[in-house]
Amino acid sequence: MTVVLAVGGCLVFASCSKPPVPPPAVPVASQPPAKSVPGATQPGDPSTPQPSTGSSAPSTVTPAQPPSLSPAQQATILAPINAALDSFQRTKNKVPNDLNEVVASGLLRGLPPVPAGWKIFYDPITVTVSIAPVR
Repeated sequence: MTVVLAVGGCLVFASCSKPPVPPPAVPVASQPPAKSVPGATQPGDPSTPQPSTGSSAPSTVTPAQPPSLSPAQQATILAPINAALDSFQRTKNKVPNDLNEVVASGLLRGLPPVPAGWKIFYDPITVTVSIAPVR
């Protein structure tokens, strides 16, 4: 449907057709898109090594966190050490200075393996053993 109106001596045409479609956007850069080369990295890609600035300052990249250990896993690792500490105290009537002294006594074959990023700590004052992430 087309409507013709006369306004101030001018003819105005109005219709019920589709609204006008805006023209397609014109690219801002006149450079052609970069071609992708298999195995190559693009600037700004986090896997792209950054050039050295010559600074000897330490890196601010944080190391990966060690895997978490449940209390049950920690107890499994620490149980043989605690048993050997108890035996050491009963047989020697003293507190060991360190865990190497318990191993040297033959009551413990060696310290049990711990996951990467974790360490066994021994406190001779409280005679306690714990496992914690290394910082």
